[in-house]
Amino acid sequence: MNIKHLSVIVGAVLLLPLLAHAEPQNVGAESSALGNLLWGIFPIVLLVAIFIPLIRRTQKPILKRSQEHMERQVQHMERVEQSLDRIIKLLEKKD
Repeated sequence: MNIKHLSVIVGAVLLLPLLAHAEPQNVGAESSALGNLLWGIFPIVLLVAIFIPLIRRTQKPILKRSQEHMERQVQHMERVEQSLDRIIKLLEKKD
């Protein structure tokens, strides 16, 4: 997603509560608890729906690098262990 699109979406979501207050206040049957709840929670749900994929996308390369690092560490430790085994065998032969 382009950063300009993202900033437009975030700006629009942040302006939703202001849009709700800008509507004429009708005390009649049009004002409902469900409508108020929708206007109050919808921007938060929308922001979460936008930011979770972005966070996952940014964390994916980081997790991949750390996993590759751990694999290299395991390989290194196996090589060190093999080297130590050879040293021990040589020392035992020497005795």
